[in-house]
Parts: sequence; structure tokens; C-alpha cells
Amino acid sequence: ANLVVVSIESFYVLSFICQSTGKKEAAITCLDQIEKYLDEQQERDNKLFSDVMTNLNDRDGFVFSEESDSIDGPKKQDKSDIKSRAQTARILANGRHAKEQATLAFSRIMIFHKTLPSPTEEEEAFIDSKIRELVDLAWEYKNNPPIMHAISSADQISTDDNSSDSDHIFKITLQAIRVVHIRRILSKSANRSDCDLNPYKAITNKFQNTHRQPFILLDQLNAILTAQYKIRQDECDESSRSWLDKEAMKMAHEFMDIAKSTFQKSSSIDKGGRDCNSTLFIPRDQLFRNQLLQDTKIHFARAVSLYYASKDYKLCVHWSDLLYNVLKINSTQVSLEEEDALLNQVLSVKAFSQSMSGDEATAMKTAREAWETSKVKTVDGLVNLFHCGVRHEMKFSSGDTMLEFDNACNELLSARHQAAGVDEIISAFPRMSNSCVENEVGGGGSLLLSTQERWLSMLLRSSTFQENLKDRKNIEPPGGHSLFEILRAYLQNFEHIMSTRKDRNRVCQHSEALVRNLDGVLKLLCRVRERKQHKKSGRRKKKVSEFKLIWDDPATNKLLGDRADCVWTAEQLWNIGNLLMAEDTTSTIGVVRRFASDSFAASHDFCIFSEEEEGAILSKGYLNYDTKYNSENLSFPLFCGTNADKPFCDISSEFSAQCLLLSSATALDYASNCLDQPKCEAENRVRQALHRLSLAQDEFRVNCENEIQKKEVEKMIALLSLRALLGIGNDLLGADILQANGLSEALLDIHQEELGQPSGFSTLLNVKATSDLAEEKKMQITARILLRMCAKMLSLTGKFVLTVGHFDLSLGSIQRKLITIASSTKDVIAVYEDVDLAAKQHRDKGIEFYSEDELNWLIIEAYNRGVHLSLLGDFASSESLFSTGLNLLPLGGIELQCHAKEMRTALSNAVTNKLAAADPNYVVPGIG
Repeated sequence: ANLVVVSIESFYVLSFICQSTGKKEAAITCLDQIEKYLDEQQERDNKLFSDVMTNLNDRDGFVFSEESDSIDGPKKQDKSDIKSRAQTARILANGRHAKEQATLAFSRIMIFHKTLPSPTEEEEAFIDSKIRELVDLAWEYKNNPPIMHAISSADQISTDDNSSDSDHIFKITLQAIRVVHIRRILSKSANRSDCDLNPYKAITNKFQNTHRQPFILLDQLNAILTAQYKIRQDECDESSRSWLDKEAMKMAHEFMDIAKSTFQKSSSIDKGGRDCNSTLFIPRDQLFRNQLLQDTKIHFARAVSLYYASKDYKLCVHWSDLLYNVLKINSTQVSLEEEDALLNQVLSVKAFSQSMSGDEATAMKTAREAWETSKVKTVDGLVNLFHCGVRHEMKFSSGDTMLEFDNACNELLSARHQAAGVDEIISAFPRMSNSCVENEVGGGGSLLLSTQERWLSMLLRSSTFQENLKDRKNIEPPGGHSLFEILRAYLQNFEHIMSTRKDRNRVCQHSEALVRNLDGVLKLLCRVRERKQHKKSGRRKKKVSEFKLIWDDPATNKLLGDRADCVWTAEQLWNIGNLLMAEDTTSTIGVVRRFASDSFAASHDFCIFSEEEEGAILSKGYLNYDTKYNSENLSFPLFCGTNADKPFCDISSEFSAQCLLLSSATALDYASNCLDQPKCEAENRVRQALHRLSLAQDEFRVNCENEIQKKEVEKMIALLSLRALLGIGNDLLGADILQANGLSEALLDIHQEELGQPSGFSTLLNVKATSDLAEEKKMQITARILLRMCAKMLSLTGKFVLTVGHFDLSLGSIQRKLITIASSTKDVIAVYEDVDLAAKQHRDKGIEFYSEDELNWLIIEAYNRGVHLSLLGDFASSESLFSTGLNLLPLGGIELQCHAKEMRTALSNAVTNKLAAADPNYVVPGIG
């Protein structure tokens, strides 16, 4: 018997080889030989059974000689037991023979099925006949109770997939029908009848109203989907695809109508014998139900995958509904968590398909349902919700996409480990960015920028990313993109939006996020700068740094980027700062200036960082970020001498210094326009601007070799410092900058250089305006110093009255105001010394002089203050004022000349009293 089995298997191998090499006749001959062997084997089995039954009637005991392994035990057995065993062996032998006959018929079908280029009509007829033969075999062994009983009790008889002989025949029949049906669909045999074209008709009619009918319909659906896949893969015409789409959907609905009752049954499906309705553990009808349910899920999921991959989204929506309804059926083979995950995955696919098919509103509802009903939040669900939100916002301008995304992110992170959740979301950002590029007008806009903002922000707060950077682990960053790759794309998109003036209402929102992310990147670079250096191993005492710049570390290059990225970022931020400066939206101009200032300052820091050495902190004290949030170590411009306490920075450049200058100028613009902001914020901005001016001043002195340019920069810094005085909010600090730091002398030098030029009075006018504003802000000391500077500048022009446009500036009015607001006698005397000097010059050179009213007021004020000081006992000061008044009296009005005697007497008394106060023995002479 074993030799026969080997021979049959050998002939099957030979048949396959002959068929694959095009020798069809030889393959058929091999199968004929197999059929001959099978007939001989069946004949031997029948003869053996006949002999056994005959001997049972003649002898008391019998043992099979050839089938001793089937009837084992003692030789003497009860006749009834031996007869039962013989009948069982006969039934099993018939089952094996039927299975071999089915295999042989299947092999014959395959030989003609694979005929090239295609089977002839006679061969197709032969295929149909063999299919009917297989159907008859499947039906015969399906409805034979003894066979079913034997199969249930003899578990040692099984096929490769552990199924019974009847299941094997049924499955091989469906396989033959399926492959033939797929080929006929693909060949479009229009000359054949519907009966011939659809080989499923025979088995469908035979097994109607049986538990096998749903499996047949499901297999036919499988064949249609397979043909549809191949047709779409070969890019056939639309009519073929459309016809198959309708057939597949029709078949699916027909199957669901029939299978619905099967899924809902909880009792037996087959009403056959008692033994065929149950197994050892699970009822037989439950096994059929579970198998049908699993097969249905697989094939419906195939349909969803097919139409999703082929971008036929409307059909994908319908198939998603069918699959969702199937998945909702309770099954004991999956856990509740798995069932929930499957349901939400199908809903996500459905939402995506609805969105892509043009039904964005419904898609958004479905996506929200999928997210809200999911017990286990996933990143894929988050991405799908975001995609549907993007398409919905593009169509309806809802503006809710990023808000929903932020809420969903918070839910996801709260449900998972923080670090793992952040890394998973980071890995999903490329998909969300692609969604924005594909769906936003112009290949990306505000939504893409918002997505990149969150991508960058989340990467910066990733603990995994920071630990890898600290430990120098040379591995891929989360999401596969380095920090500067994301930053470059983000800055390019920001510049694109600003240059095209898209979403101007969101300029402030995006600009604020820009500054926040730039601060995060700079903070990270500071950590890289200050981390410990790797030292070379060995016993050498000399400690040599493994890297020179922070960019020379391979791990830094992989996780962050290289030096070229840092330089590019500095240049890009310069461009962005200029674009923000050009923003002319009236309602946002003040705030935009603040963002422009921060952009220029960040450009300076990135420029410095491009040359930073690890551990050396060469830029310490020169980075704007180091003092941006720490106002304790701020420095101010120094116009007299140099700051010896400040470290020398040799990695700065003229570009970095220019960034600081522009940053300071725009910060002052912002401070002057943010009247509605808290006072402390404006003051802090101004102090930061002065600090940047100080840094720029030092960097220019180090790097600028052109003396003319250096002089112009000093002038610009002085004028910007003058402008900043009013915003610092500290009168004493303002006065200290003017006097101790040499700003007043620098402004006087600038004024002297301007004399004789067309704009020779601009500095004078700026000083005067600043003085007036300082007085309004109650900065009295600063106002007096500025007003005194103004008087000196005006006196240097040689004019007592300066007319600029409709504005008249009089030296007398300035000095009169100085005297009025003077806080000490010393200040008053200083003003009168200037007046006395002007009178002397007038007498000697005949230059312009005060008006009569101004001169009269100065004379009277000098006399009155002298009298007041005499009464207070300050005879030296009163003497000085009386002397100046007498010197001016001849130039005054006629009405004052009559008081000359009184003024001389007052002067004489002041001199006498001064001498008496200085010498107690002094005798006051009598008045003669």
C-alpha cells in the first residue's frame, strides 16, 4: 500500500512538471495512470471488505491480515464488534478514495485551465464537467450520515489543514471553481453563456439553503475581488472595473442577507444527526459560525484595502460600512480591546475615504466618532482626525483643526507614558505635514506652519531626544529628521507666508510661536555648548579635546544638524526680521516690531553659535539669549573708555553686530507703540535693547576695521541710546547713562560734526524732544541734563533763536526753563555763568543776543534769587547772581535801569557779609 501511495505522488509531480513545460499530453497520461491506480486500490478495498464479511459468517473469530493496524486487539473478538470495525474501515476507505478522486479531478481541471494562450471551447466544456463532478462528490459526502459519523469519530484521518475528508473535497471544489471563474472574468469570454461563464452556479444551486451556502457566496465574492485587483493592476478599461464593482457589491449584499441569520443563531445550524452537531468542547454550529465570521472579516477587509489602495473612495466607504457591521457582531475569538481597535480602524478608513470623496462634513463627524469612542487612543487615529480636519477646514474655513489636534494630543499623552507618547507623535508629523502640503492651497500655508510649529516644539521637549544628545548617542532622531531639517522647513514656510501676505490675521500668532521655538532651539544649543567634553582614553596626561566646535561631533550632526544649517538659520532669520519690519498692518504694527526684534536677536545668536567651541563658552556674555530672561546682568553702552570687565569675544562678526543694532531699533519701535502693554514689559524691552546696543558696540569695535563705518555705528548707537532713555523707567539710571557712561559728551560730539551740514540740527532737536518727554514722565534729573545739553548745543550754533520749519527754539527760553526746574543753587549759577559768557561775547563780537523780554526776566530772576540766598545766608551764591545781574543790566530794558543802585547795594552787602562770615574779626565798614 505504501508503494502505491508513493507511485501516485510521483505521478502527480511528473504531471506538474510536464504541464509547466508545455507537455500537456504527457501530463494527462500521468493523471490517467493515477486514475488506474486509484481504481485498482478501490477494487482491492472492496474485495477485502467482501472477504471479511464472508469469513465472519463461517468462523468464530477473524483477524484481518492486510489491515491489522485497523482492527487490532486479540484474535478472538465478538463478531458484532468485528463487523462494526470492518464497516468503519470500509467507510474510511471510501472517504479516502473520494478525496483522491477529487484531487485527481482538480488536477485535470488545472491542466486545461493553464492552457496557453487560453482553453478551447471543448476544453472549457471538459472543465465544466469536472467541476460538476467535484460538486457531486462534495454533495454526496456532505449528506452521508455514516461518513460524517466516521469522520467525527476517526480523528486520525485528516488533511494538511486538519479538516475532514468532506471539508477537503468541498474546499478543493471551491478552489477549482474560483481559479476558473477568475480566469474567465479576466479573459472576458463574451461568446460563452452566463452559465458557463459563472462556474459557481452549479454549486450554488446544489447547496442552496444549507450551512455551506454562505461559504460559497463568500468564496465567489473572493474570486470577484481577486479579479478586480488584477484588472486594476493591469489598468484595464473603466467599463470592466465598473461591472465588477457592481457585481462585488451585489454579491456582498446578497451574502449579508443570507449570513445575517447565521450570525445571529445561537443554536445548531445543521439539523442532522446528534453526533454531528457537537465536538468535544465547542458546538459544531458555533464552529461554523466562527469560521464564517472570520472569513467574512478577511474578505471584506480585502475589499476595503483594495478600494482604498486604488483610491476609489466612494466604494471604500460602502465596504467600510459592511465591514463595520460585521465587526460589530460579537465573536468569542477576539478580545474586547482587539474588537475596539478593529472597529476604530475601520471608522478611520471610512472617515478618510469620505473626506477624499468630497463629503468632508460627514468625514469629520466620522473621524470624531472614531476618536471619541476609541478606548485606546492611537497615533494613527490622531493622524486621521487631523487629515479630515485639514480637508474640512479647506472647504468650510472652520479654523478648528489645530484646536482639535491639540486636544487630541493631550488626550493621547495623558493616556500613555509621556516620553513614549511624545516620540510616537513626533514620528507621525511627517504624515501630517504631507497632508497639509497635499490639501492646502499653494502646497502649504497656515496649517502647515502650525503643524511645523508643534513638530518643532514637541521635538524640543522630547526627553529621549535630549538624552541622546547629552549622551552623544549616534542614532536616528524621532521621526527620522534632525532638528535643523525641521527648523529649516519651518522657517522657509514662515517666510513664504509672510512674503505672500497669507493669513495676515494670524501673523502675530505665528510670530509668537516662532519666537518661542527659537528660544527652545537656543536653549538646547546652550546645553550642547556647556556639556562635558569627551577626552581621549589612555594614560597620557595631556588632555586633548576630541572635538573643536560643537558641530564636529557626529552625534550632534545627526540629531541637530551641521554648522551650515546654523549659518543658514541666521541668514533666514535676518530675512524674516526684514519681512516683519515691512508688515504695515496698522493694528499689529507694534507687536510685529517686537517679533522682528526677537528675530534679529536670534539671528545674532545663531551666527555666534556657528563658531562656538564646546566647553569653551566663548560667546558667554555675548549671546542675547543668556540675558533675555535674566535682567540682572545687563550692560549698557559705554562711550568713554572701554569696558575692561567684559570678556573678549573673537567669534563675533559685523553681521552679528548689525543684527543686534536692528534688534535694538525695532525693540524701541515696539516700546514706543505698546502703550497698552504693562509698563514693566516695555521697560524690560528697552533695557534689553540697551544691552544689545552694548553688545553691538563691543562687537563692532572688535571686528570693524573701517574707521568711518565704526564712527557711524557709534553715532547710531548713541542716538538709539538717547531714544531708549525714556523707556527704562529709572531717572537715576538715565542720568547715569548720560553722564557716567559718556552719552552726553558723545551727543555733543555728534552735534558739532553736524554743524554746517544740511541736517546739522537733528541731534539738537532730538535732545530737546527727549527732554520734554522726560519731563512729562517725571524723570526730572534726566530732563535737566538733556535740557542743559540742548542749551550747550544751541550756543555752539552761535544762534540765540533757531527756526526749523514752524518750530522756534530759543536759547533764552531753554535757560529760563533750566533755571525754573533747577533742583539746586549750583545748577542755577551754572546757567547764569553761560548767560554771562554769552553777554561777554555779545559785547566783544556783537553776535546775536537774547530778546529784551528774555534778558529782563534773567536780570529780575538773578536779583530775586540773590536776595533769597542772602536771607538764607548763602552770600557767595548771592554775590555771583548779583554780579551777573549787574553785568546784564546795561543790556536790559530801560525800565530796569533805575534799579541799578539797589542792585549795587545788594551786591556790596553780599560781599561784606561773605567776608564777615569768613573772618569773625572782620569789621563791617560804615556806610558813607
